[in-house]
Amino acid sequence: MYKRSLLLVMSFFIAASAWAQTTVRITNADLVAGQDYNWTKNNIYVLDDMVFVKPGSKLFIQEGTVIKGALGDGNDATGLVVTMGAQIFAEGTAEEPIIFTSEADDLNGSLTELDRGLWGGLVVLGDAPTNNATEDGTKLIEGVNEMTKDSKVHTSSGLLSKAQVMPMTVMAVRLSRMVQQEMRIRLHLLDQ
Repeated sequence: MYKRSLLLVMSFFIAASAWAQTTVRITNADLVAGQDYNWTKNNIYVLDDMVFVKPGSKLFIQEGTVIKGALGDGNDATGLVVTMGAQIFAEGTAEEPIIFTSEADDLNGSLTELDRGLWGGLVVLGDAPTNNATEDGTKLIEGVNEMTKDSKVHTSSGLLSKAQVMPMTVMAVRLSRMVQQEMRIRLHLLDQ
């Protein structure tokens, strides 16, 4: 009886460890320009500051992956910014969406639309023209010390599909007007 109980307990821990996700903390210094990155669903990625996917880089995010922003707002906000010349390829599925949320989220429905300002969110910049052109084409992006320019009409910032950005607010996903006009990026938000 003791051996059977021990075997059962060991089997449980082996099975549980197979499903356990490793927490990987990411800072802006971890991502360098011109490199590709693969984030997989066997990890939970925690953004410790405003993390920029830099020009020439591609970020591939596997379906079912969870990305959390550490708590912070204002100048201490955390988030993910895909800069001009960088790309994000994040294709979730209905069964395994990609989730962008706050580190405070236990993923069991504890956050609501009233839990705003816990993290800075997801920002995707692009190169397509906007309706607020300046003489040199440079624009500053609100809340992010980053610039964008009207330059290329036919560019792609990648693909974002079947993703949840939580807590869901109007400003949860801030796609620059340039990205919205690019027509090569698809954004499908799942119902909460």
